[in-house]
Amino acid sequence: MSKCFLSHQEDAPPPHVHGEPCRIAADTTYMSNPSRKSQIRRRRTRKEKVTLLRARYATAKTDADRKKIMEKLQKVAKGMSSEQFTQPIEARKK
Repeated sequence: MSKCFLSHQEDAPPPHVHGEPCRIAADTTYMSNPSRKSQIRRRRTRKEKVTLLRARYATAKTDADRKKIMEKLQKVAKGMSSEQFTQPIEARKK
């Protein structure tokens, strides 16, 4: 059995996988817990904002209102396309 960099003994199996060699590379970097928590918080906040924008978009009466909402979407979620944004709205209409 190969040595796992996480274990303290030469031939001991790693604590996370029993009977298999370690699959984690020694040069793998991990995110610290405070960073991970802030990342999760930002993701949840973004999801809540997108949900609110979808609700506004669904009830918007004019194209000008929809355009403003799409501009706000690009500020909140830059990676989201307009198709990804409107897909749940279209699915609800059907």
